[in-house]
Amino acid sequence: MQLITPTPAGDPLAATSTPAASAPSAAPAARALRRVVALRDGTRVMLRPLTPRDRAVYLRGFEHLSDRSRYMRFFSPKNTLSEAELRYFLDVDHHDHEAVAAIDLDTGAGIGVARFIRDHDEPDVAEVSVAVVDDHQGRGLGAVLLGSIARRAREEGIRRLRATVLADNTRMLKLIRTRWPHHEVRRRPASVLELEFDL
Repeated sequence: MQLITPTPAGDPLAATSTPAASAPSAAPAARALRRVVALRDGTRVMLRPLTPRDRAVYLRGFEHLSDRSRYMRFFSPKNTLSEAELRYFLDVDHHDHEAVAAIDLDTGAGIGVARFIRDHDEPDVAEVSVAVVDDHQGRGLGAVLLGSIARRAREEGIRRLRATVLADNTRMLKLIRTRWPHHEVRRRPASVLELEFDL
């Protein structure tokens, strides 16, 4: 992955649909993550905070996840997202809940999202997840997103991340084990693994 240049705030991809009046603005630290990177195959991708204005792009990205990728992310078959789920995924406060979107600069398509959600019982711990659309898997985007969301978590006072992963989600397991070789693993029912690691 190669860092190319910070993206100016006025970039046309900053908002991809009609702004919502109630849309929360990203915190200064979240806005600072905006940058353009080049993946291993040369694809130029912009990273930026996810906001409610990204509803259409988010839905199109979900449509480009295969059945298997959706199963890996949601642990069950998933054909659609409900309105409540969309609000939950898009209405992030950029402190207890952060989400980083990856936008293909050639097409304007949303191709990946990483997020953390703080554990309110353990406020220095957060659950982390990463999703990349199938056409862009295997190009290094997952690692880029995971690194970006980990940096944002540290900025918001998170000291430890937890990932709940299906045992056959080899891509996500490899990402975590490569970046954080020293981690704890707990086995849960239904072939679910819970990995926890220090930032």
